[in-house]
Amino acid sequence: MPNAVSPTALEAQLATWREQYGELYCTEFEGSEGVMFIWRPLNEMEFHEIANASYGNEIKEEAICMVCVLYPVSFDYHNCAMAGYATVLARQILQASYYDSADRALALLDAYRHEMVVDFGAQLDCIVAEAFPQYPVETIRHMHMKRRLWLLSRAEWTLINLRGVPLVHTVGNTARGPGAQYAQLNNDMSPFHAEQPSIPGLEEAVETVFRDEHYRGSDPAWIFDDDDDDCDILGS
Repeated sequence: MPNAVSPTALEAQLATWREQYGELYCTEFEGSEGVMFIWRPLNEMEFHEIANASYGNEIKEEAICMVCVLYPVSFDYHNCAMAGYATVLARQILQASYYDSADRALALLDAYRHEMVVDFGAQLDCIVAEAFPQYPVETIRHMHMKRRLWLLSRAEWTLINLRGVPLVHTVGNTARGPGAQYAQLNNDMSPFHAEQPSIPGLEEAVETVFRDEHYRGSDPAWIFDDDDDDCDILGS
C-alpha cells in the first residue's frame, strides 16, 4: 500500500486490517515534520523473538515498529527527520499489547476472571463454544440474544445428556443449575437500572475489559497521555 492514499482507499485498507488483526491504533506526531502512524499490537511470538534478540534497545524499538506499524509502509526510523519516533511508538505498542507491565497484564486477567463470575452472558458464550466448537466465543458474542439462547439450550442438553457434564452457572457468589440462572437475564438486559449493587473496583475493571481486543468498539476518549504525541484506538 503506498504511503500517499485517498481517504476511500485508506478506509478500505483499515477494514482489511481490522479483519486480520482485530485491533488498530493511530499515533499522530504534530508539527511541520509530523507523521501519522497506524499500527497493531504485538503478539506473543513476535514479542519474545524481539526481546530475546541480541541487539541493543534502539534496534529492538525499531524492530517492534517494523513488525507492527502498518502505515506508512517501510518508514525509515533510523534516518527520519525527527528523532524519537521509534522509541515513542515502541512504548505505545508494548503498552497496548500488555507487555510493558506484568502487573497490568495480571490486573486485566483478574478483570476477565471477575467478568466470568458476574456475567451470565460470558458464561453462555463459553458453554456454547464448548458444546459446538464450530462457533468461536467471539462469533457467539456478536449474535443476537434469541440465537444465543437457542444455542445455549442445545449446548446444555448436549453437555448434560450426551457428555455427562454437570453444569453449574455462577452469578456473583451464587451457584445455580440450568434453568434458575435465566432470572439473571433480567439484570443482564437492564443496563439502565436505577439501583445496581456496588462492587468495589468493578467500574475500573470494566473500563479495562472494554479496552481490550475482545471488545472492539471505539473509544475516542482513550488516548495515551503524553506531552508530545496522542495515540487513539481506531474502532471497528
